[in-house]
Amino acid sequence: MNKAERLRSILELMKDFVDGNISAKNFERKYMLIWNYIRDKSLYYSHKIQTILDELFTDVDTFESNNKLLKELRKEMKEDGYTIKQINKMYTDEEGLKKYVKAKLKKLTSVLKKKK
Repeated sequence: MNKAERLRSILELMKDFVDGNISAKNFERKYMLIWNYIRDKSLYYSHKIQTILDELFTDVDTFESNNKLLKELRKEMKEDGYTIKQINKMYTDEEGLKKYVKAKLKKLTSVLKKKK
């Protein structure tokens, strides 16, 4: 699979998740595999595209699928004085991840349209 095909597969994966066709856990697993492959093989994209993919990696990394653990983490952070906004940036649930992915999909689509 070449770089263009891999980028298309990322876009399809993002759309599938945003459209509700796959779970957050499945999206997380697949995206991390793709991102790690890109990193390990040094298959970097243009600065704008790579920045979006890296930001998405950070968003995916904040996802916690275990709701009980997520609740505990958020409670501990709140007790430590973190604001809700700060906590949500560090730990997110499926709904939060979907918002992040939707925003990154919009940015990525916009960048790709400008390249044509």
